Amino acid sequence: MYYFLKDCNNLAAKRAASHLTNVNRESIKTYQKIIFTSNAVVSDKVNQIKSGANTVRTYCTFLSGNRNIGYPKNEIKKQSKKKKTFCEINNKLFFSTNKKIDIINPEKIRNVAIIAHVDHGKTTLVDKLLRQGGEETNNDRVMDHNDLEKERGITIMSKVTRIKHDDYFFNIVDTPGHSDFGGEVERVLNLIDGVCLIVDVVEGPKNQTKFVLKKSLLNPKCKIIVIMNKFDKPSNIKKKEEIENEIFDLFAELNAPDELMNYPILYASAKNGWCTDNFEDAKQNKCEQDNVLIIFKKIIEYFDSPISSSNTMLEKYYSTNPELDQKNSLTTQETNLADKKKQLQAQIMNEPFSMLVSLIDNQEGVGVIITGKIYSGCIKKGDSIIVKSEDNKTKGTAIVKNIFYMKGRKIENVNSASVGDIVNISIAKGIVPSVNDTILSDEKIDSLKARPIDPPVLCLKISQNTSPLTGKDGKHITLSSIGNRLKKEAAINVAIEISESEKKDSYEVKGRGELQLGILIEKLRREGYEMTISSPNVIYKNDENGNLLEPIEEFHITIPSLISSNVIEKLNTRKADIIDIINDNDNTFIKCICPSKNFFGMRSYLRDISKGTSIVNSELKEYKKKQPSYKSDRNGVIISSSNGTTTAFSLDPIQLKGNLFVSENYPTYEGMIIGEHFLSNDIEMNAVKVKPVQHLRNKGHEETIRINHKNITIEYALSFIQDDEEIEVTPKRIVMRKKILNTELRKTANRKAKNC
Repeated sequence: MYYFLKDCNNLAAKRAASHLTNVNRESIKTYQKIIFTSNAVVSDKVNQIKSGANTVRTYCTFLSGNRNIGYPKNEIKKQSKKKKTFCEINNKLFFSTNKKIDIINPEKIRNVAIIAHVDHGKTTLVDKLLRQGGEETNNDRVMDHNDLEKERGITIMSKVTRIKHDDYFFNIVDTPGHSDFGGEVERVLNLIDGVCLIVDVVEGPKNQTKFVLKKSLLNPKCKIIVIMNKFDKPSNIKKKEEIENEIFDLFAELNAPDELMNYPILYASAKNGWCTDNFEDAKQNKCEQDNVLIIFKKIIEYFDSPISSSNTMLEKYYSTNPELDQKNSLTTQETNLADKKKQLQAQIMNEPFSMLVSLIDNQEGVGVIITGKIYSGCIKKGDSIIVKSEDNKTKGTAIVKNIFYMKGRKIENVNSASVGDIVNISIAKGIVPSVNDTILSDEKIDSLKARPIDPPVLCLKISQNTSPLTGKDGKHITLSSIGNRLKKEAAINVAIEISESEKKDSYEVKGRGELQLGILIEKLRREGYEMTISSPNVIYKNDENGNLLEPIEEFHITIPSLISSNVIEKLNTRKADIIDIINDNDNTFIKCICPSKNFFGMRSYLRDISKGTSIVNSELKEYKKKQPSYKSDRNGVIISSSNGTTTAFSLDPIQLKGNLFVSENYPTYEGMIIGEHFLSNDIEMNAVKVKPVQHLRNKGHEETIRINHKNITIEYALSFIQDDEEIEVTPKRIVMRKKILNTELRKTANRKAKNC
């Protein structure tokens, strides 16, 4: 048992020593050593010392002056309810908290990310790995538990799950595949030591495959296993040589180092739950169902442990202890690796704790959860931690409430976690860390460095709802509440940047693309916020000579061959450079380079013309000198001229002039966009007229009026609106409107704009 003196002066230490040294050792069976510290604060940072199989943390308060040492027996009853361990010294009781601290050997840990292009089977494969590890999964896509992820069938946020196989612990990180959520992939690369690159055997490597692999190769220690997936597809499976050449060309194009070119290739069907290293067995589907053990085996063999993959950790934990070397210098000149490993556990206990925060989530009933990789030392429940920002500034302190691992959707609570592991921590009180912050046990330690992520390319403004219907649907309608929520999101998601406008009337939100910003707005809408959204704009840069630069993206488009000519014509009008066109049976693949601002609206156009079958993926290519904007090819809009509720009687003739965005019995107001005109000009229409009552009896029955309308999504609205238009978002409505609602004022403003 170890004893510590808290806040005591030298005189108190001498008195305590005189008491404790005269105690019969049999009365304190666990007594081993007494440590006295003068003017030391031990309550928050108690030294952690390994003693046999258990580590004992002991708190003893010794009071200075003539007062007795320890706690009177009548005050111990309250403490005993907390299951403390007590010992008696000179009729005074001292209590200690005895907790078993399990140190996992870092050599038995593997931190792995699953990366791929969108819809190449990452999440499905993680489901099979969970089942292989003994976890019960009642449904597919266990990791995609978010409502929006379930609805859209895509992974939006990176998530970590723990799988135990044999005596190894696998921390598997499931990542998004869509380019708009590339920031989620970039920030989890701080966590892992190896990646499994999933590639569709029919489609081959795509642009997002290239992006995620490029980011992984920034860490030369990060090894890669390639898994060719979807061998369950009935046809179009390529030859083994073709597959190997495609993967090799991808690595060569990204200038992968020679030591990473010797990557193993596995063949799998995540849908059917099997994986093999034999191509012929995979091609003929002769593999054992529900067996992906070879993935675990390859990860153990090929990937390094967290310590082995880090030069800093390897040097720290496997370096020779100078004091130990001095003592052993007479018998041996150097300690072999096996002896150093024996010292590893004791060194972990004595090392100060440090962890880089990579993910933050807010779960119902649990609160704020921070996820990160421990770079040194260990952490226990109840520990006090120091939070530092990326620039090494201390932000404050916090208390660790719980430490746990996620096993699918199940929570496994633990008392402690140690170096090399990826853990989830909930905070009891104190400051909540942000992504890329460092949490430490010692303020003297510098903050850990996170990998930089690519800058955003798109921005829009979010402001208070100013429509005539404001406040009728939402709970949060003030600008301050919207700003606070956006700032919380920025602390969680490093790929999003938030700033307040100069006039203090809106917040500028920067992100990767329309889908990412649309998902953010949809989250706020479902939480009860009312907002006004401006039209999105690209983020320009200036070069050394002051020239304005705009982002250029590479687009990969898959469409039905029947509409390819229309799409190519549309791309040409938007000043896109078409690089490649490939016809494959019923589909056409188009590869082009286009300014980001010119591509606005193309996604919704392709979705409409292909009846939802088109696929568009993009990658930021470079920044080039800004070119003149192309003339917009969007049609005009149908604008409501009156306030009220729409009627079928009014909408019936209006739908002959364009495609409606509203149905009958829908609240509307002057200046609201209720449809897209078939022609290029805007028109105002009254959508709230009521059918006049006729006093004559109608012998026949009234004809039923059918109103066809298009359901508006946030992504569609973002790509549709122009500079003089906005989006009104409430928990019940997503509508587009003109910035100037009044018809006369709007016409006056348009005349002034033309004359300028």
